[in-house]
Amino acid sequence: MAIDVTQSLIGYNREKLLFKPPEEGQEPEYWSFRIAAIVALRTPKEGQSASEKYDTERLMALIHRKDSVSLKSEDVVLLKTLVGDAFPAEIVGPMFRILEPDTYKDEE
Repeated sequence: MAIDVTQSLIGYNREKLLFKPPEEGQEPEYWSFRIAAIVALRTPKEGQSASEKYDTERLMALIHRKDSVSLKSEDVVLLKTLVGDAFPAEIVGPMFRILEPDTYKDEE
């Protein structure tokens, strides 16, 4: 499944999650899958092996360079772990719903 990494993260209130408030004359910035994934991937993780660091950098480059990515199952697991460690529930929920839409669904 391809993931559009440019898509905005939608919060529990069904609105885009604000990343950066608007400055004079500029539009606000919203959290996107790309921003959240790269921030999580860049957050240092204690005890990470050199091989794990390489996998993290490879995934970061892929998400940065392409607007649509197909992730391997191990990439999804890595992203879920790092996102879960780096962010509060407000970011984790939307990211998990994008990463595994069949498993994590919005409640009606």
